[in-house]
Amino acid sequence: MPYFESMDIRKRIAITALICVFALSVSGCVTHRILISFIGEGNPVASYTIEGDSLDVLDGRIPHPVEPWALIKHEIEEDSSGNLTARYLYETSDVDAIAHPLAPMGETGSLSASERKYWFYDVHEVIVSFPSWRALDRYGDPDSYIPDDIRELEESGMDSLLTAEGEEELERVKARAQQLWTVDRYLRQVERLVIATAGDEVDTAVVREAVSRFAPIIRAHVMSLRGDMLEQRDPRDISLEWYIELRESMILATSEATGLSYDPLASSLDSLEAEYKRWQDFQDDNVEIVIVMPESHWQSIIPDPEETLGDTLVWTIDRDMLAEHDFTIIAAGYHVALMPTILLGLFLGGGIGLIIRLRRKQL
Repeated sequence: MPYFESMDIRKRIAITALICVFALSVSGCVTHRILISFIGEGNPVASYTIEGDSLDVLDGRIPHPVEPWALIKHEIEEDSSGNLTARYLYETSDVDAIAHPLAPMGETGSLSASERKYWFYDVHEVIVSFPSWRALDRYGDPDSYIPDDIRELEESGMDSLLTAEGEEELERVKARAQQLWTVDRYLRQVERLVIATAGDEVDTAVVREAVSRFAPIIRAHVMSLRGDMLEQRDPRDISLEWYIELRESMILATSEATGLSYDPLASSLDSLEAEYKRWQDFQDDNVEIVIVMPESHWQSIIPDPEETLGDTLVWTIDRDMLAEHDFTIIAAGYHVALMPTILLGLFLGGGIGLIIRLRRKQL
């Protein structure tokens, strides 16, 4: 039986209200929610919910969990405006050490929940880890291509004093910076393509050869997008979606440099691009972690949660933080075991009473 059916009704209402308020407080296309609960008898239970606009949930970019996660519910609802919302609910009671899908390609996010029983108290512990996406290393830094004077202008707030013509020129400069960054991203993608297909031990000279073969191709592509010298196109009107046009050239340049065959290169390249698209879409998603430990005294919580409702803790995961750093949540608590404590109290009370009686007889 899913644990939602066995939860105390008042606690279910409280948790649901907290989650709803938290979800409404952060805008986003898709909400990912991991809930770990120690409510009820038996082992702790974890659920993973994917909920949002059906076009975002069902477009194939979001990986779904695999065993031991089990799909409990899948529904699509339509609101009064005709918008469709899709919702998937997965659940597992095997939470000793399982993977969650909120991680980049080749990485594994994990969660574990344990309950250890001692004579007079029970200890609960939850650990949820999120590996870094290493976005700067994989995709480069778009801000690094914005001129320093432009960054200083924006950071100081002086850009608000620009004329309409000045604002347009600022937008054009930033659009050109985005083009330069996109060139850098595709060159990095060729490097990763060689390593992903040939292995980490590949000769660095081979990696450089693949990049040098592809570099003039992408630069020529950008020049063609910008137009000739007589009639330059406005950089704001140039799309950065170049993958379809450049996919074949990237594969062929890499194949010529490495000697690798077409099919494995094509498969690896498509995976790398899908990973990047997922990272881009991830900035509009909400990721929430909810931990419920009834009647527990919190012993250790790292880091501090955004919200606390009695025995319920809530975190939101910052995408910008995951760009370059791993992130781990640790929550541990304990509660007194009632029956052994009562028995111990009765035993001690009886022992003390017996001692008092014996002392009185001696007197």
